[in-house]
Amino acid sequence: ATWLRAAAERRRWRSRRAKELGIRAYRLLPNRTLDALARMRPMTHATLLEVSGIGAARGSAHGDELLACLRSAEAGGLLDSLPLPTAAD
Repeated sequence: ATWLRAAAERRRWRSRRAKELGIRAYRLLPNRTLDALARMRPMTHATLLEVSGIGAARGSAHGDELLACLRSAEAGGLLDSLPLPTAAD
């Protein structure tokens, strides 16, 4: 399904970027933060900073890449069919 492709793309980005930085993927962005990105669908730096797990440091270091990834998924209609994770997930 398309929501699986969008989720997989976020995780691929995280894995690729973490490898470049020489850190574990969960240190770059925990799964909860990836789920919050899917729920909130930020499209600007200001709204990105409202996502739990994205502070000033992560927003500054990775914000442009994250927003590009999210915008790409949005443009392809991938985010419209994403199931929204609940806080319990």
